[in-house]
Amino acid sequence: MRLASKTGLAAGVLIGALAAALTFTIGRLMSIAPNLALRWLETAAFTLIVPGATLQLVAARNSHSLPAWVAATSNFVFWLGFAWLFGFLLGELRRQLRLFASRP
Repeated sequence: MRLASKTGLAAGVLIGALAAALTFTIGRLMSIAPNLALRWLETAAFTLIVPGATLQLVAARNSHSLPAWVAATSNFVFWLGFAWLFGFLLGELRRQLRLFASRP
């Protein structure tokens, strides 16, 4: 396994675990913080849980009918796959650019 895919896998596990943990605190993310920096952080956190919330809405047509662990698991799997694929594609792009630059 190449370094880029290992790095992407590690980043995917980290981002996926964060998104899964944030899924259980969705009620806290719905409030509006008085501080601008906190609002930005809440918006970024809410962005991480959108795939799981979308799955709940599409699968059950009601976000409260499925348990929260289903959304947390789907968030983890989505972000794991996304980060791994991003790391893989970034590694391939670097390899291609090195090949392109080494041509006379």
